Amino acid sequence: MQVLKFWRLVWSYYKSDNKSDILIIAAIWAPNLMDVDSLRNVDILIKAWYDVITPEYYGFCRSFWKFTPINSIKTFIDTKNFFKKGVVINVYSWKKVKVKYKKFIFLGMSYWWWVVPLLPRFDKEVNTIAMFYPVIDYSSFWKRWVKEETVEDFLNSIKRWFSKIYNWIKLPIWEKHFQDKTDLIPINNIKYLKNVNIFLAHGTNDKSIYYKKTREYYERLKKYNIKGNYIYKEYKWFWHGIDTMREASYDLIKWLQNKI
Repeated sequence: MQVLKFWRLVWSYYKSDNKSDILIIAAIWAPNLMDVDSLRNVDILIKAWYDVITPEYYGFCRSFWKFTPINSIKTFIDTKNFFKKGVVINVYSWKKVKVKYKKFIFLGMSYWWWVVPLLPRFDKEVNTIAMFYPVIDYSSFWKRWVKEETVEDFLNSIKRWFSKIYNWIKLPIWEKHFQDKTDLIPINNIKYLKNVNIFLAHGTNDKSIYYKKTREYYERLKKYNIKGNYIYKEYKWFWHGIDTMREASYDLIKWLQNKI
């Protein structure tokens, strides 16, 4: 793994043994650090000859600027554009690294996955996304009498332990976002996904995010565009974490090979 930098952004970069022109851009789950225990499926992805990169959002950890919802989206669009063809810097060796990719796949997991399905709204080049145990909105938590992590607990864990890394998390815009009071909520942006290839996955024993919400999100996608290239995989007794992450990664690879 290399740590790369260009302009205001920092990334963790994983290369496959085989030269690849496809880059998976992954949104880490939260609360977490970019390099710590965030991509325990990366070995599966690079063995399938995909290169993988995980950006630090603008204003998060080592990346500069202000950490806001719209800048989180911009992080991924800028990453794609930088890696079409360019030169970035290895943070530790200061060596220049040439990058050039033709195709991009966007992968989101858990609470911070919401960025991924918003991307096609802002960039029509984004046409392939994958989401593991996603949040489709925040106001639905604990509304179905099932055990889920509350949004309040999630935010408290960030503010208590990660406030120096998730810079600007106390901005009023984040409070509005986590109350579904912005226009950047996935369930309200389905219309932008009509021509997007989408892979969804969730474990049925997930106690952080209720799996049936992902199933309903998939059903709404199909209802909106019955001919869309959407797939939903459900894993019985799997949890919110490495078991679902790794199994879904194998299925994602098969889907990419057959459909994309």
